[in-house]
Amino acid sequence: MENQTELKWHQKPKLIIILLIFFFPVGLYFMWKNNLWTKKTRWIVTGVIALLFIANAGGSGSANKPKACDCVDLIYEGPQMNWYGKDDTDDKMMADTWGWSKEKFDKWKKCRDAYPGKASVDKDCAKENYKTSH
Repeated sequence: MENQTELKWHQKPKLIIILLIFFFPVGLYFMWKNNLWTKKTRWIVTGVIALLFIANAGGSGSANKPKACDCVDLIYEGPQMNWYGKDDTDDKMMADTWGWSKEKFDKWKKCRDAYPGKASVDKDCAKENYKTSH
């Protein structure tokens, strides 16, 4: 009879791979704790997971979103319609119609896309003001 010891649940390679995919902190912990793979393999897996984590950390695009309080005046001053031009020629024509510079019109478009409607921009501006005052 062979004297084989059965692996505990956290020592099984298949389970660790599943944990790495669905709950990576625990999967990384057990991957390093149990030494099932070479050190090189463990560093590669850790690096890939770290890169994926960093890439997803800024995925919301909020860094490019204009501040609501910078948009309030433009939203109220701008046209009371959502302008979605077909190309830059349409945009230039509308900017000229409103008497706005291209830069001001581009800023209005960013604000319009970031804050759909006056209520949205007002609410977010109020939050920004609250954060800076406290």
